[in-house]
Parts: sequence; structure tokens; C-alpha cells
Amino acid sequence: MRNNSRSSRTFLRCSLWGLGMIVSTLAVYVLSCALARSPLFRVAQVDLETFGRPEPDEIRSMCGIRPGMNMLTLDTEEVSSRLETHPWIQHATVVKRLPDQILIKVLERKPAVLVGVHGSLYYMDAEGKILDRVRPGGSLDFPVI
Repeated sequence: MRNNSRSSRTFLRCSLWGLGMIVSTLAVYVLSCALARSPLFRVAQVDLETFGRPEPDEIRSMCGIRPGMNMLTLDTEEVSSRLETHPWIQHATVVKRLPDQILIKVLERKPAVLVGVHGSLYYMDAEGKILDRVRPGGSLDFPVI
């Protein structure tokens, strides 16, 4: 009889522990859903730290961050990767400033030489990456290859 009482208490203890885990998991899920919909964590402002190219409007367009988006569901790594596809951007860092601001820091590639390709001049950086075609009025103060 004593063994039966002990196993009943063990079963009750395990059942309560399991129920507690289920309730805790459900509470975390409900809280995360509520925060994802909360107006408290909506993007209100996107600040840029950039100099030169590309233009701030182009960066804002490329990053895809719009006012009203939820800060908690924003994937900063994905936004950085998207920005780094631009030929003039060497590195981009996206930082969440809770509750409602985003900071984007852009490190620009610097042209080192001009390269002639099919009759046009292009800027090239020190790593050999072609950045952009030289536009009328663009700087020509680089060695030409």
C-alpha cells in the first residue's frame, strides 16, 4: 500500500510539472503574439549613418523597412544582406533601438581606379570590384587601367 501511495504522489508531481510546462509554453506563445501585434514596437523612425553613395533615399528603398513594421519581427541580418548587394555598399549594419527606431550604418566602397570596358569608364575599388559607370560630371581623379 505504501508503494502505491508513493507512485501516486510521483505521478501527481510529474503531471503537475507537465501541466506547468504546457501552461508556461502557451503563455510565452500568447505573449509573443501580443508583442508582435503591439503598436508599442512599430517602426517610427529609420536613421542612416552614410556618406556619399548610395543616396539615402536609395538605401531606404532597398532596406524595405517601412513605418509601422514590427520591430520584433524585423530580421536585421536579412536587411544587412540585402543592402550589401548594392555595388557601392561594402558593409551594412542594422541596429534596433527599442521601442521604435532603426539605425542603419553603411560603409561605402571607395573607388581606387578607373577601368575602361567596352568604351566606357567604370569605378573599381582596391579589391577589384567594379562599382559603377562614370557618369557625366563624375570624378575622374583616379589612375586609369
